[in-house]
Amino acid sequence: MASPASKPSSHALNGKAMSPHTSASLAPSTATSPSASSSNRPVPRKSSAERSINHTRMATDEEIQKEYTYDVIIGEGSFGKVYRARHNTTGETVAIKEIVKEKAGSSGIRQLDQEVSIFKKVDHKNIIKLNEVIESPKKTYLIMELCEGGDLAQLLQKRSHLTEADTKVVMKSLAEAIKYIHQQGILHRDLKLENILLSEVPDKNNPIQIKVSDFGLSTQLNNNSFENMKEEYCGTPVYMAPEMNSTYSYLVDVWAMGIIMYYLLTEYPKDNLLNESIKTEGPQFREPQWAAVSDQAKDLLREILTQDPAHRPSSGEVLNHEWFTGKKREHPNVLKLMKEFRQEQEEERSAKTDDNMNSAINGVAELQAGDSSVESSSGTTNGTGKKEVRKGSGGKKSSSGERNTVTPPSSSKPSRLKPSGVSVANSPRITSKTPDKSSAIRQTNVNSKSSVSNSNSNPSATKTNKTTTQQQKVKKK
Repeated sequence: MASPASKPSSHALNGKAMSPHTSASLAPSTATSPSASSSNRPVPRKSSAERSINHTRMATDEEIQKEYTYDVIIGEGSFGKVYRARHNTTGETVAIKEIVKEKAGSSGIRQLDQEVSIFKKVDHKNIIKLNEVIESPKKTYLIMELCEGGDLAQLLQKRSHLTEADTKVVMKSLAEAIKYIHQQGILHRDLKLENILLSEVPDKNNPIQIKVSDFGLSTQLNNNSFENMKEEYCGTPVYMAPEMNSTYSYLVDVWAMGIIMYYLLTEYPKDNLLNESIKTEGPQFREPQWAAVSDQAKDLLREILTQDPAHRPSSGEVLNHEWFTGKKREHPNVLKLMKEFRQEQEEERSAKTDDNMNSAINGVAELQAGDSSVESSSGTTNGTGKKEVRKGSGGKKSSSGERNTVTPPSSSKPSRLKPSGVSVANSPRITSKTPDKSSAIRQTNVNSKSSVSNSNSNPSATKTNKTTTQQQKVKKK
């Protein structure tokens, strides 16, 4: 795991422990470089790398001094030193990174091998360039582009924090560089202030120009798919994303960019407290410098420092943010769009459920109202205004007091009363052309019973009938 300690200089050697990397070849190409003009040097080996980087071998370490004149030490690390030097023929000023093989060990050599392999693949204005590799039995020399302005950590030591305008310049260049290496299938894994070099010392006439460096902990993925996940725990704790404890991919670099941006805008101490606080609470913007920072910059930080990498923007989406473009994004994070779509769907389903509940409640109320109307129509009111329900067979009394009953056909059933507003299909009645004897008998019985009932219920009518019968008998006699 990387040590959180700052480098002594922008070109200091990396003394961090390294996660396992696949060994890559240091084979050189046939392309020439400014230092290849000497006739005493061996012919470079051929390489199929994408970018031509000269790689030669020397018998002794003294031979390199015939090519370059060493100046001052500008960096120092566990494996060696970094010198400012000048090419003796062209006069070009370069940085020479000198690595002692014995100190580096097998893991350090693999790390160096991986770094050179990545340098062969990249060519971007905001990424430091490797010009040549020289190797002797005891040492390896990386001839690199010289950055005279130091690094961002040293710049913050002088200024305490940057203005929002300067921060925007730095972050845009950084996002462009990270987007580029991600497109090449490269994951940096150790972005920090000390690894962002400055081409020149910035002033009023020279804006800040950055160069991403130190690909020692970087790794190459088989393709650009985000399904390519890594598991090695490596980097500098201050800048490590939450998912570094499990599986991760390109978005760990985006998280590190957010920590760098936070440091550039504030005087926050460069320790692990910020990273742990953000992992727990998210960015809070409590420092007084945030009062002068725009809402767009704060919004970008909230998005970059999202704990869930699934909702964290990519480096390309960072460049599309309103803080850089001045326009609101037409196409935000895809997962964010999906989340908003799901919320809209849930709201629609909830509204439909409410409508169905209201319809059901209204339907029950209509049924209850229909039952009430049926009950009111089946009863009569007496003098007190109360309903009086008729009892008995349901027949209607005649003026003479007799009750006329109607017997329904044997094939029909009494129909049930239905609430108003409910449509019921009438079932057809089945009629028979032949008379039903059983029905006639039942009808006779019913009539006889009805007459008996009528006589019992009306004594005066019975006496009248008897008197009339007697008078008819007398007349006949």
